[in-house]
Amino acid sequence: QHDEATVYVTMTGYRFDEFDAYVYVSRDYGATWTSLVNNLPAEPINVIGEDPANSNILYIGTDTGVFASVDRGLTWQALCDGLPTIPIYDLVVHPRDGELVIGTHGRSVFVADISAVRRQASQGAPVR
Repeated sequence: QHDEATVYVTMTGYRFDEFDAYVYVSRDYGATWTSLVNNLPAEPINVIGEDPANSNILYIGTDTGVFASVDRGLTWQALCDGLPTIPIYDLVVHPRDGELVIGTHGRSVFVADISAVRRQASQGAPVR
C-alpha cells in the first residue's frame, strides 16, 4: 500500500513531567529521523495515523484533540471542532466508510467525517 520504509513515532514526556509534543518520521527504515512537530501545540502526542487512501494525509491524537496534515506533517490543522477536550489514544480510518474513528480516554469513541481533509489533499483547499 504505502512506502514500507516509512515509520512514525510519537512520545510523551509524562514520566519526566515534560509536556511538549514529540512526533517523528523516518523514511529510510529508521536510519534517520525528522521531527514533525512544526505548528502543533506544545502538548503530548499519543497517536499518529496515516490515511490508507492517501499517504500524504496524517492524523494526530493529542491530549486535547485531533489534528490533520495533508502535506506529510509539514503543517497541521485542528480537526473535529465538536470533540470534547480529552486525550486521544487511538485513531483509525474506517476502511469501508472513510471516516476517522477516534478513541478517547474515558469519554467514549467518536467518528469524524474526513471527506474535507481528503478533498483538501487532492485540491489544495483549506480544511473547513
